Amino acid sequence: MVNRNKLSGKIPPELGNLGNLRSMDLSDNQLEGNIPVSFGNLKSLKFLWLQNNKLTGSIPKEVIDLHLPVFNVSGNHIHGADGNIPMKF
Repeated sequence: MVNRNKLSGKIPPELGNLGNLRSMDLSDNQLEGNIPVSFGNLKSLKFLWLQNNKLTGSIPKEVIDLHLPVFNVSGNHIHGADGNIPMKF
């Protein structure tokens, strides 16, 4: 967990290479840009917290297809793949 550490800049797409990762908490930082498409490679991921950053763009379909039980992107400027965040999130 690296939440609340005043991290800034873009989320490194290389984090998508951490295939055995089960949870990721990048919340309450100053991260900007898009959610990396490479996060779709995180097949073991169950919890993804990205809330309260400065993220923009859409949620990659690859991330939506993970069907994460916990996925929080509130407090950003992003939208779902089709312009709407599905209700299950």
